Amino acid sequence: MFDKCVVDPSITRFDMEYPERWANILELRAIPDRMIICFPNLQKVYIKTHSVYIIQCVHSQHIGIIDKAEKYPEKDYRDLKIRYCDEPDKFEGLWSMSATKFEKVT
Repeated sequence: MFDKCVVDPSITRFDMEYPERWANILELRAIPDRMIICFPNLQKVYIKTHSVYIIQCVHSQHIGIIDKAEKYPEKDYRDLKIRYCDEPDKFEGLWSMSATKFEKVT
């Protein structure tokens, strides 16, 4: 998207994992707009990221991190005895939610 600057209409799906490992801040912020220019026929996009620079450039209805609801009982979140996150080796995946879809990413 940034090196070759080629428009490829054959690409309909775009998957990217942790672009913050190889892209600078300006490129991270430009990814959402740039991918539409480079791939004009996109239908589905998944970007797995920690980058606030990407997240802040995408509409909130297109971002989602969802997990199993039964892990989050309706209790007082200030109770420090309740663990709300998976142990690192038991993480069960990332779910993406938009206005029209809810699907597992990993």
